[in-house]
Amino acid sequence: MGFGSLLPKAFAFYDPGSSSWKTSPRSEAEDSTKCSATWPRSGMTRAGQAFELQMSEQPTDASACSYSASLQKQSSFLKLLPTPTASDSHGGQTAHKRRAAGHQLGLNDVVVTCFPAGNTRPTDSWHRYRSALRRWEAKIGRLAPQSAERGTRGQPRLSSRFVEWLMGLPDGYVTSLGLPRSAELRALGNGVVPQQAESALRALVAVAWQHHNN
Repeated sequence: MGFGSLLPKAFAFYDPGSSSWKTSPRSEAEDSTKCSATWPRSGMTRAGQAFELQMSEQPTDASACSYSASLQKQSSFLKLLPTPTASDSHGGQTAHKRRAAGHQLGLNDVVVTCFPAGNTRPTDSWHRYRSALRRWEAKIGRLAPQSAERGTRGQPRLSSRFVEWLMGLPDGYVTSLGLPRSAELRALGNGVVPQQAESALRALVAVAWQHHNN
């Protein structure tokens, strides 16, 4: 599935004859006009062309990059769920038992803790994650599915469809393949969030072009 081109379209080119940047694309039929627009904060040049780098987050009015500014603002009030891992395919434990054994809480442990036995309605402790879940819904344009489902013995357990949603994947991308639940959770836990991968690749491309031009 695609998430857009990594290389943006050039918006200006350098004209050696006039020693100035001009609008792109250059035209052979008529002279291009001198580029007088405000240049973006993030961009790169290569082979006499200027490219704007698109940001995943909305731009801020501060000089800091939009990602770090947004992250700092959100970290002050968002409670985040543990990152999905392949070990989520194993049975979860309550927070008390997991911490007593000296281990960190996994996503499956949070679900077992927040959803009492025999009940798929969460306790108040689950609501601490609500703001982060609503933000991710807005980011990927899809409502969160039920985070817990009933197991073979009726006990609440982590839903693989919820993990699929957390990983930023389309509904059914993994869970419609007919795999056992444990295999779905292992596959999802070993995967990469496509939106994060795209953001990382964009940043690496920008650094590579900058290094190349210097």
